[in-house]
Amino acid sequence: MDIDLSIRCGDICYVDFGVGYINECSYQHFGIVLSIVNHKAYILPMTSNPRAVEQAKNNEKKHLYYIGKPDGLHKETCAFVNDGRYINTARIISVNAHVDVESDIFRDLISVVIRSFYDKI
Repeated sequence: MDIDLSIRCGDICYVDFGVGYINECSYQHFGIVLSIVNHKAYILPMTSNPRAVEQAKNNEKKHLYYIGKPDGLHKETCAFVNDGRYINTARIISVNAHVDVESDIFRDLISVVIRSFYDKI
């Protein structure tokens, strides 16, 4: 399937994550693209659930990262650091917002994701 979407790192997209198991993001959600490799995007699912957003803002949960409300989104949001995965870019339904990859927030998010894999760093 090719719908001619131009996907870039930092894009916040509406994605069909498909069927998931318990505590996995599934079906349609927003997500932020961190990397693109050979037609697959490494993407972190996002939520606008007010409780999760507040916990992310207050650094209460290590698996949540506060994104805020970038232009193009209607609510504050946060990313699930522990639920990132590579997906085929054909699963991306739309590009709705963007976080500049040179911004402090994007660079910090990348650092948090890397530390989640290697917690001794």
